[in-house]
Amino acid sequence: MSDAENLLLEKRLRVFLDKDHALRDIIGYLCQNYNVGDKIPSERDLDIEVGYSRTKVREALIRLDCFGYIDISHGKANRLLKSFKAVLE
Repeated sequence: MSDAENLLLEKRLRVFLDKDHALRDIIGYLCQNYNVGDKIPSERDLDIEVGYSRTKVREALIRLDCFGYIDISHGKANRLLKSFKAVLE
């Protein structure tokens, strides 16, 4: 992906962060507890940790997968693919 495409994706994700508190809280939790390449918790475990319904957690994870920040693998552990630092600045 080119730098211009990455910047566009970061801007779009920032728009979602302004409106979606669950997404913002999940990103904050992941930033504090996991590094790039780490396995991240399942939907069920994340909903307990961040205090949102499993549906809200699933929606946020799907959005992060679409933006290329995590990899959702059915039957395997989900992984953090890249840092959220540029989005959170």
